[in-house]
Amino acid sequence: MTPGLLRLLPFVDYPVTSKEFPVDATGEKNLLKALPQLQRKYGSRAVCATIGVDGALAWDGTRFWYAPSYKVRVVDTTGAGDLFHAAFSYGILHHWDRPRRHKQLVKSGRLRAQSGPQSRAILQVTIGARCGGHPAEKGWLE
Repeated sequence: MTPGLLRLLPFVDYPVTSKEFPVDATGEKNLLKALPQLQRKYGSRAVCATIGVDGALAWDGTRFWYAPSYKVRVVDTTGAGDLFHAAFSYGILHHWDRPRRHKQLVKSGRLRAQSGPQSRAILQVTIGARCGGHPAEKGWLE
């Protein structure tokens, strides 16, 4: 963990991290204690940690939100984390309530993990259509 990264945290409303990050940033080994400490220390609206095959856990300052992962036949995990972050952001921007947001973000990672490399173009076109244009037209694929 770099000191520069910690200096950025006060400017992040919704950090979505690995399960190790809150522990490393706070020195608290228990994730259930580290997430609230991280949220209070840096003033984020909520903080979320991905916990691998166990899904994701978030703290919003009042309560924990847990989104379990789905059992799937994994073909390719490339981009699953990126899609997870994108779904999280999408839910916030569209004012989804937390249960819906967490369910959809875990589902998006599952769909990506089930897809092979050939599905990359399909995902890009789908995401691009939702974002107002094909990713290649926006220069996102370079």
